[in-house]
Amino acid sequence: MGIQISSSNLFDLFKFMEEAELSIENLIDFCQKEAAKIAARNGKKFVLEIDYSKSISEMINAGKYSSVEDFEMEQIVLPSDLIGKKIEVEAMLFHFGFEISTQDVILEMKKNNYRPANIFELLSFGEKENSWSEESFVLAFGTSFINDLQESRFFCIDFLNFEKEISFNSEIEDTNWSTKCFFLGIKEG
Repeated sequence: MGIQISSSNLFDLFKFMEEAELSIENLIDFCQKEAAKIAARNGKKFVLEIDYSKSISEMINAGKYSSVEDFEMEQIVLPSDLIGKKIEVEAMLFHFGFEISTQDVILEMKKNNYRPANIFELLSFGEKENSWSEESFVLAFGTSFINDLQESRFFCIDFLNFEKEISFNSEIEDTNWSTKCFFLGIKEG
């Protein structure tokens, strides 16, 4: 294999496993998840242009979605300092090869100086992205709303059966997002 580990490093590893009561399978799982987090933080970066001269309805129409889950658009307010402007932001899709919580996704974004995308950034991504072939979901944790059942809901673009839809996903306590989820992050500063 070509990898060499010193005796002291190996001793430290076994000591850590013993203290943490980790089996070799748990250690391998832990290492795979850490490697996936590093890969997610080193994902492909791209530029998004957000046109704040458009309303939410216009942004949705520009994305050519096959369906849009019904929601109260009046709940979403354009940032007053950006109305009428077009801006560019650096974006990145974070993806993990395992189930992960909202808090862990946001923590991984912050480690690389990113923040969760908002609805306007997600809709700009949706307008740009038309060729996604695998079943997946792109979530934006930067804008949420409370539905009638008092659940916190996040905006999501669903790519299903070669169609693109706007939906909402709710974070349920102690539930992780599936491996089919991607998370849109925006570079800070």
